[in-house]
Amino acid sequence: EETELRQSALEAYAKKKQLKADRQSHLSNIRKGEQRNQELQDRLARVASECSRIEREHARDEAKLDEMSRTISRNIERTTGAAKLIDNLECQRIVQTAWKQTADAFGEVSQDDVIAMAAAHRATKDMLQSIRNAALANDK
Repeated sequence: EETELRQSALEAYAKKKQLKADRQSHLSNIRKGEQRNQELQDRLARVASECSRIEREHARDEAKLDEMSRTISRNIERTTGAAKLIDNLECQRIVQTAWKQTADAFGEVSQDDVIAMAAAHRATKDMLQSIRNAALANDK
């Protein structure tokens, strides 16, 4: 019976030692898991921070692109208005040159012709003023 008791005590001791080793192994695995979890949490925080920074930069770039688009549109409108004004001013110059050449060509004309030319000149001046007004309105 003493041998059985001794055998039983040795088995209990071996079992206790095995349980202690298993416990240490489990605790070690838990610590490794916690460490890995912390590493992953840190990495997640870095990735989230990087994503946030990239989103801010993207939003800033989008705002810059929108502003550039508005600036380009305004410049196109101004250029178009200036081109119309230049075209209208060129028309005025051509009409004025034509009247001057006509007047020079008819050095001596009758009074009726002078009256007709004066009326036509007034009409042309009115037309030129309308062109100027339209050009200025387009420029605004």
